Amino acid sequence: MSATGRNIMKVILGSALGAAIAAGVNHLARRQDIPPEQRVPLTEEIKGVPVRVRERWERAALAGDAAAAAEEARLRQLFREKVDDPTALTPPQSPSR
Repeated sequence: MSATGRNIMKVILGSALGAAIAAGVNHLARRQDIPPEQRVPLTEEIKGVPVRVRERWERAALAGDAAAAAEEARLRQLFREKVDDPTALTPPQSPSR
C-alpha cells in the first residue's frame, strides 16, 4: 500500500473512532436528562445493543427487499408500456398434459 493509501486509511479510521467517541459522550449526556428512577442501568443498555442492531438490520433488509420489489414492478410496467405488450416479461406457462 502506498503512503497516500496509508494516510487515507488513517484519516478514515481516525474519523470513525472520533465519531464513535462522540456518539458515546452524546449518549451519556442524554442519559443525564432522564430521571434516575427511569434510567435503565448502563450495563443492561450495553447488553441490549446487539439485539437492537440485529433488529435494525432486519428492518433495513425488509425495507430493501420491499423497495427492490417495487422498483422491479415499476420497471416491468415501464417496459410493457414501451414495447406495447401487456404480457411482456411474464414467465412462460408450462404446457398442460
